[in-house]
Amino acid sequence: MNNSTKFLNFKNTKFLFLFVLIIIPWSLQTNSDLTEVKKIDDQSIGYYQVNTCSITFQEIFTKNIGNNDVVYKFDNYSNIKCFGKVNGLDKVDGKYHVGIGTNLLINLIVQTLFWLTLFSFIPKNNSLKLNNKFLSIVLIAFLNIIHFFGENNFYNLSSRNIDYEISFTNFFLLSLILIFILISYLTFSIAEKVYSNLLIYLPFLFLVNGTFNYSNINFILIVFSIYGLQNLLENRNLKKFNYTYFVLTIFWLFLQENNNFLFDVDKLRGFSNSSDSHLSNIYWFINFLLLINSVYFLVKNGKIIEDQNKFILNFAFSGALIVIFGFIGSLSSAFNFFTYYYLGLSKRGMSQISSIEGNTWRGISPSAESIGEFYGIVLFLSLVYIIQNKNKNNILIILLLAINLLGLIRSNNISAILTLSAIVILYLINLKFNPSFKIVTLFGVVIMPLLIALGLNLNNVSYESASRSLILEGLRYSNLYENELDRNLNVERFFIQENDLETIFLYSGNEEKISSSFKYVLDGYNKNNLKFLPNYVSILSIFSLMINRSEKWGIFLSKYNPDFQEFFVGTGPLQFNKYFFDHNKNNIEGLVLPHSSLLDILIFFGFAGSAIFIFFLSKNLIKNNDFSNPIWYVLLFLSINIVKSDSLLYIPPLIMFLTFYYHLNFQHDSEEKIN
Repeated sequence: MNNSTKFLNFKNTKFLFLFVLIIIPWSLQTNSDLTEVKKIDDQSIGYYQVNTCSITFQEIFTKNIGNNDVVYKFDNYSNIKCFGKVNGLDKVDGKYHVGIGTNLLINLIVQTLFWLTLFSFIPKNNSLKLNNKFLSIVLIAFLNIIHFFGENNFYNLSSRNIDYEISFTNFFLLSLILIFILISYLTFSIAEKVYSNLLIYLPFLFLVNGTFNYSNINFILIVFSIYGLQNLLENRNLKKFNYTYFVLTIFWLFLQENNNFLFDVDKLRGFSNSSDSHLSNIYWFINFLLLINSVYFLVKNGKIIEDQNKFILNFAFSGALIVIFGFIGSLSSAFNFFTYYYLGLSKRGMSQISSIEGNTWRGISPSAESIGEFYGIVLFLSLVYIIQNKNKNNILIILLLAINLLGLIRSNNISAILTLSAIVILYLINLKFNPSFKIVTLFGVVIMPLLIALGLNLNNVSYESASRSLILEGLRYSNLYENELDRNLNVERFFIQENDLETIFLYSGNEEKISSSFKYVLDGYNKNNLKFLPNYVSILSIFSLMINRSEKWGIFLSKYNPDFQEFFVGTGPLQFNKYFFDHNKNNIEGLVLPHSSLLDILIFFGFAGSAIFIFFLSKNLIKNNDFSNPIWYVLLFLSINIVKSDSLLYIPPLIMFLTFYYHLNFQHDSEEKIN
């Protein structure tokens, strides 16, 4: 048997194993007495409520094929014996909601084995061995164990049978430790063989998100932590950043208040702190540091430059699969069930093909904005691929491009569409005109999306109204009128009819009801009236209205209430607890994010961190402004869109952003050495 045959057999074995992992956990019947499986209708509701943990998911699914009124849900409160079995049935809004039992420990095992198998398909390269294997395994396992103690409020609410007692008789804790040691060991064993090719398959992270079911742990973070530790312990790169980050970590922990609030991470699950405890903060601070270091290590030692065509094709394939899976999941509750579990989604995929309010459709992605930006990158890189390979058969890439275009249109991300149009025009112009024309073109193309947005969002809006729209939205969501029946009426009276904002603060206690950031903006609007210069608050307000962010940024101003220290250095990465619970916590329902990655950075790292981020990002784009390099256009695209989207709050977009940032730097440095 030759090597190619052995390889194919091994590959087929892995496909078979994946199939087994998908089918077997939901088909195992452990009861000796078989319970009758009935078709789901109004008469059988009571039957299934009584006969719990007796009928497998496979049995009830087979019995009810074609019943579009059945919705399969997860029930993580089940014990191990109930895993994969029906654990309840209720009728909600005309739909039959079937609870399928899952268990935290089993989830960790099944999902890890599935993702490790997918991980193993990446082509191997044994040219370099990772060091500190034992230390890495122990540290990563320990880090994830302390996570469970740090976010105990989250797990006590979402799961049963969790025992935090430190004892040799606590089999839950012993099992958890053993599982994480095993996960760390197996992940390290594969990670050291595939690291040089890993980022070529980066686009598939948007398909396989890697968040454990009913957990706030992400498998991708475990994988990247291995490379992050390698960079920290061996290569000693990013020393200035790492030392500064360490100092800031001490400062953030010192300022921590331990309010014991439970932040509902919702779609940020797997990459956001649900607590404000010391242990949870340590976990997330370390993980963020390791993630930054890991991407640096992988870009420096990877093969993206050598295999750009493969890299681009992976983008196109991944985007197409995301669209297809999203549509199938919208039609099939069972498929929606399995994609959520095996792709490790942080938010259940959409259950309908029709769009939600605002005409957005996110499919299996947690964010329509984030996935819209991804589709935009896919379309640009696909265009580059077609141009660079014009003499080859491009039918496949064109087909994939069309599917991704459908995804972009359905996501309704106008900003991504406008920015994509701008960079495509700039790229095409570069192929035809001389360098002296490029500067003018770049300026025109960058402001073109803003001019179009101006026409779309400021139609029939006066300058006066536009200049104060941000403040108006902030007032509506502030604490000033929290006991009034009609908030808009009071805002209308004080701010529009009387054109008088300062009168509001003559009322007793009103000045304490607004956030420090909103007060600063109000003072700027009332007092900063320099001749021949527009008010900076008015400019910001007009800009927010142009890009349809007046309401979201107004909510941000109504909530963001930092003291000087917090404003300057922030509260630490992935920490929303103080932002959501410190001020104005009762007037906004649900997870309303700032809708700007720059504002997210301001919350996490303060003004200093935001300024440093903008400086180095701008420096990278200006220093490496190679108009023939597609990577430069992609980074420009991402840089523009982070102004109005929260994309950097999700693991795949953040890794992608860091990858293109580092790649552009390394590519420029390598070209300088050659020259």
